[in-house]
Amino acid sequence: MNITASRILKYALFAFAVLAALIVLFINRNLASLADLIYPGSLLWAHGSLLAVEAVAFFWFWRGVFGGREHLLHADDDSPEGRAAFARELVRRVRTNPHVLEADLVPSGPEDKERIDQCLALLNKKADAEIEQNARRVFLATALSQNGKLDALIVFISLCRLVWRISAIYNQRPHPREILSLYWAVVTTTFLALSLEELDITTEIGVGFGQALHAMAPAGLTASIPFAGKALQTVTAAAIDGTANCYLALRAGIITRNAYAYAFAEKRPSRAAVFREAGGILLSMSTSLMDKLGVGVADALTGAVRTAQNKTVRASKGLVKTIGVGLGMKSRETDQG
Repeated sequence: MNITASRILKYALFAFAVLAALIVLFINRNLASLADLIYPGSLLWAHGSLLAVEAVAFFWFWRGVFGGREHLLHADDDSPEGRAAFARELVRRVRTNPHVLEADLVPSGPEDKERIDQCLALLNKKADAEIEQNARRVFLATALSQNGKLDALIVFISLCRLVWRISAIYNQRPHPREILSLYWAVVTTTFLALSLEELDITTEIGVGFGQALHAMAPAGLTASIPFAGKALQTVTAAAIDGTANCYLALRAGIITRNAYAYAFAEKRPSRAAVFREAGGILLSMSTSLMDKLGVGVADALTGAVRTAQNKTVRASKGLVKTIGVGLGMKSRETDQG
């Protein structure tokens, strides 16, 4: 995390702490006054008891957040010392990991490289399944909603949930500093490029437009057909939006997985390698995703047609009834005349 972001975060935390302290003191004052009304003379005792309980709770929270064990922090400098400390702590936590315990692959220690590799392979497989499942949900949700603000909210919540669930596969009950470090590492690697070489424009554009061209081809051929052209253009827009968001989810998931999976490697995969892997997974998923999108659109069109038919039938019945009533009234008028 750079110096500016760290300083802003410290100021924000300090302001939040001051505000929280003022709120707590205000609540204490009201509770102590209420106790003094019920039991006269108990103002100081009530105030002191509340402060003592809050001091114990604060000490417990401070010890849990800032004290004790070593942390799984994703350092920006990626120094050998930082990687060694990260790998050492990861091994310690892997030994109590429920997935590892269930598979009976608990390593004897940091020197048991074979078991450690087997453990990481098992956890990587579970992380890959989580990444693909989340990417499919993002694709279908954003493709079918076709709502810009709602799509942005869906993607944001899905990415936050994805990073949390993948990190929980490797690291149960993470420390708050570890969570902050992981989210910052994912954000900087996924969304912020430090140079044009890291951005890899060719890969970025190639994957997105490759999928978009496949989706746009049918719409271009049938654009002149009144109903089919409009429907396929809608499907095309849905496919492009869903593909872009799915690709973003894959990238974020792969970066989160790599933060743990390559803890013992001398060098983590580059951004270009991450983009290529995300593009490969997207290509392998494209057929099934388009099939599901087609089924969803077909169901929606069928429902729309059925609704239109029902409205037409109800309107026809109403018209017939109105005509019948009118003819009956006319017939009675004729008989009376």
